[in-house]
Amino acid sequence: MADADALFDTHMVLSLALDYPGEDWHERAEAIASVRLPDQIGAHVDAFLEVAQEWGVTRLREHYVETFDNRRRCSLYLTYYDMGDTRRRGAALQTMAEVYRALGYRPSDEELPDYLPQFLELSARSRDVLVSEVLAALAPGLQVVKLALERLSSPYAHLLAALDASLPELTEDQRTRVITLVSQGPPSELVGLDDHPVPLTLGDTQ
Repeated sequence: MADADALFDTHMVLSLALDYPGEDWHERAEAIASVRLPDQIGAHVDAFLEVAQEWGVTRLREHYVETFDNRRRCSLYLTYYDMGDTRRRGAALQTMAEVYRALGYRPSDEELPDYLPQFLELSARSRDVLVSEVLAALAPGLQVVKLALERLSSPYAHLLAALDASLPELTEDQRTRVITLVSQGPPSELVGLDDHPVPLTLGDTQ
């Protein structure tokens, strides 16, 4: 996405839309609808909002819990797909936390640092392309979520499609990785640790 402002606006909207639809959902929905987004991305967000309005908040909440809390392939925790519940994931989470600190923020105490809505909020608030670079590095996992949501005919698939449209196209290696993750799922344990499980470059932390 060439326009940096549009990128950060998109990530803020998706942060609000992908988080659990709590008591403030109606206010969030109004805020989401008020943001002007690029046509392709805006169409996906509008499609999600249309279903959310048709369903009502009670059904949307039930669907959210059933989808994201009870289905492994719909997890919103970014490092889970490549690393599963392994020792490498602990190192990856630490790296993600360093991203927050490098940008002058810290992750919420209530969520892991790789929680997608929180990480998208970091992108929007920091207005730093570093966050998008990390998201691009984790794109295969995001594709797994998108495909799983599409198979469920979930309205949240529209939001993952909007996020996909905001990031660079997958490389051939990444596409191969998506196929592997879809067919085999995340690893259960790995032997040995990589020094930097998430490929990125950080400046000094604050």
